[in-house]
Amino acid sequence: PLAPTHFSTRFAAARTNLVTLSWHLQHDSIETSKAEPEAYILYMRKGAGDFDNGRVVKDTTITLAIPADTICSFKVTAINRGGESFPSEVLAVGRTKSSIT
Repeated sequence: PLAPTHFSTRFAAARTNLVTLSWHLQHDSIETSKAEPEAYILYMRKGAGDFDNGRVVKDTTITLAIPADTICSFKVTAINRGGESFPSEVLAVGRTKSSIT
């Protein structure tokens, strides 16, 4: 499949550490099978560390908690029986402890 597009982040509510990540699937107009994604893999890294091994996400949106006082970066790929796409752009988000209490 092609890489997801329109990757975005937003806080789920004011003064919370919940972040909603969303993206759009990218149709492949050249591939006759359309190469639609069956799921996505969301990768996360905390601070300057490495990205984790990812988690499978069936939808194009997910809400999760991030730790306070840490910048978290995310990227997403599409997967199907043919393999895994190139990753999306990397987005980063963070919130200080004082902004969520």
